[in-house]
Amino acid sequence: MPRIAKLNKTRKFKEWRENPHANGSGTVTTHLINTRIENGEQIQLRERMKTNNLIRLVAQSPQDDWLIMAPTKATCDVISNGLEKLSIGHFLHRQDILDTAN
Repeated sequence: MPRIAKLNKTRKFKEWRENPHANGSGTVTTHLINTRIENGEQIQLRERMKTNNLIRLVAQSPQDDWLIMAPTKATCDVISNGLEKLSIGHFLHRQDILDTAN
């Protein structure tokens, strides 16, 4: 959000907080922790999650409930295409893809 606020001077910064009354509200994931070994030492690197990482993550647990939000319609379409290629049913723009409801 800070980068968006910098680019758009009229946009008000909003700090998002979890609903305290929500039941099992899940987690928000924007980064992955990658572990590498360099010079015999284990190093953990925090990297921003890319679209293909997200699709692979969903493919590992397709039976879980997922709410995926993206900044643009085009990004949603890319994610949907990836899920469709893996035969993972989902909704896109309120449309059932791969007959998820049945």
